[in-house]
Amino acid sequence: MLLTDGKVDVSKDPAKNEKSRNQVLTASLQASKKAGFEVHSIALSDATGEVLLRQLALETGGSFGGGKDHELDLHQLKKMLAARPVASRRTAQK
Repeated sequence: MLLTDGKVDVSKDPAKNEKSRNQVLTASLQASKKAGFEVHSIALSDATGEVLLRQLALETGGSFGGGKDHELDLHQLKKMLAARPVASRRTAQK
């Protein structure tokens, strides 16, 4: 579960931020997919990087919620996650 504003702002330098964002969308995303992780991203801000969060969720079979235009229903999220099988650590490490 990823709780974030979805903005990649690791530096005051926009080029460094873009490089870091690309890293998330390439190497980090591929590693998550390869490991079988589902990313459930939750935007904690109205000024969210929604495109990034939706892409992470979509490409890993996860879900997206929160943010200005999305009411975050924690009860519904708990039910959704509880219904999904959880891979064991041994399976995830293979």
